[in-house]
Amino acid sequence: MKKKVLSLFVAASVSQLAQAGHDTESNMVIEINQGLPYLETAVSKSTAGVKAAPVSDGGELLQSVSGVSAVRMGGRALDPIIRGQKETQLNILLDGAYIHGGCPNRMDPPTAYTSVDSYDRVTVIKGNRTVVYGGGGSGGTVLFERDWPMIDEKGYNADISGSYRGNGEQWELGADLVAGSDDGYMRFIAREGGSENYDDGAGNEVESQYDSKSNAILAGVRLGANTTLQASFEKVDEEDVLFPGAQMDSPYAEAENARIKLEHQFTQGALRQLKIEVVRPQFSRHLIDI
Repeated sequence: MKKKVLSLFVAASVSQLAQAGHDTESNMVIEINQGLPYLETAVSKSTAGVKAAPVSDGGELLQSVSGVSAVRMGGRALDPIIRGQKETQLNILLDGAYIHGGCPNRMDPPTAYTSVDSYDRVTVIKGNRTVVYGGGGSGGTVLFERDWPMIDEKGYNADISGSYRGNGEQWELGADLVAGSDDGYMRFIAREGGSENYDDGAGNEVESQYDSKSNAILAGVRLGANTTLQASFEKVDEEDVLFPGAQMDSPYAEAENARIKLEHQFTQGALRQLKIEVVRPQFSRHLIDI
């Protein structure tokens, strides 16, 4: 099964919408757009109640958010549900890329292609009151986002992480390296993780095995005081992913995402921001019947 998509996303934000309130520092559920009936949740590693690493993918992380659950077919590729709505009723954007699952039985929901530690911020918008991120999304929108990196006076930053869980021997290792300045940067993100089958409370073996690797290279340049250009390429490889709930397994899968993003901030007038993005995702998953 292979899927290729080329998409162009253009968004313009009016000042009233832009001022409607991102409060990512508080890590709390906040109400935005002056009381309209939907909520936005900003999730970070320090958010109270959010599941600590290791997590297999973005779907497992999102289960920690109030009002969000997930459908599980195996140890990896959890399909999120927001207020009872799921699949194409949700908009999932990975660093600006609008991603859809390719398998008809949802073995590869968009969150399956997220290495959580490689993103700086995850935002859950419950409901469909905003069209800033595209149409649809009656259940809500989930944004996995990467920020323009903060680089100190040394001109580089490095972050190494790792975790391990005994039952199932689930583990992950990650590295995030960036060099540059406020005028431009180069960033490399690598992550590897895996799990074996685990035993439940009755001592029965539960199939949850997977091996996953992801690498991303990102670059950005500031074209002016209010204009930035960023590009990235990301690849995710998976092997021996077991899906007992789907009656088939995936011996091999890969995903590639190429992105170009141009942003301009307006300092005057009703138009606040203009963003142009070109995204080319490509997916391939090989399946065998159990």
